[in-house]
Amino acid sequence: MNKFNSRTGKSYDRTQLKNKWDQLKKDWKLWKDLLRGETGLGWNPIKRTIDASNEWWNDKLQVVPAAQKFRFNGIPPE
Repeated sequence: MNKFNSRTGKSYDRTQLKNKWDQLKKDWKLWKDLLRGETGLGWNPIKRTIDASNEWWNDKLQVVPAAQKFRFNGIPPE
């Protein structure tokens, strides 16, 4: 925690770092489930989103409904 605070110049306590870590881990698992076994998808570098057809998204959201947040919102660089 001290190394993170000194490297970033930000002061977070243990609870804040753990909450962020837990949320990032959930998002990573969701992202991994969304793209599992998929090939031929594009990437929109401006929006930083998956470039796929509406049909693909509709099919995927039937299986992984929580992935809706990745459809139109980019992935933060952090």
